[in-house]
Parts: sequence; C-alpha cells; structure tokens
Amino acid sequence: MLRRFDVRTFALMLPMEDLSPLKRRGLVLIREAKDLDWTYISPAADFQPDSPATGRYVVAGEEFTTNEKGESFISYADYASALLDELESHAHPIQRISVYTAS
Repeated sequence: MLRRFDVRTFALMLPMEDLSPLKRRGLVLIREAKDLDWTYISPAADFQPDSPATGRYVVAGEEFTTNEKGESFISYADYASALLDELESHAHPIQRISVYTAS
C-alpha cells in the first residue's frame, strides 16, 4: 500500500543529517521486498535546482562517479529527463543507479 504525504512538511520535521540514515533504510527495505519491480535513482553529489537542462547526462552504478572534469553535478531538469527515460526504457530493473552531467 502506498501512502501519500507532503514531502515539504516531512523534510522540515527532520534535520538534514537525519535524512541519510532514512534513505539508506528505505533502500534496504526496497531491496528486501519480494515481487517488487524497482529502480532507485540517485542524483549526483551536487543537485542543482536552477541549472538548465543540458541533455547530456550519464547513467552510472551505485559508486560515486564523476565526469571527465572530476565533477559530480546534475540539474533538476536533467535528473527529471533521466528518470523519465528510465521509466520508458526499464533498462535497470532491480538496481540502484546514479546520474550525473557529462562534461
């Protein structure tokens, strides 16, 4: 069963340092679930809300990855494109992936 809640309210209730353990626990629960088709998409280290879409993102695995310049960033717009592309292609079922902007 899915439950809806206001993410803005939830985020305000928890200090930032408390969110990482919750995200890790959430991933553990997803991985332990039986008969669940999922893909967990993590943004780059620098998640840039105001940067424009570049259309040049790279899909990587779970490990921290950077572009050729050693940078790890992605705009919200490119992250959204990666998310939609993954939904359409279903290229990484039952996996955690990350996305970052190519150089």
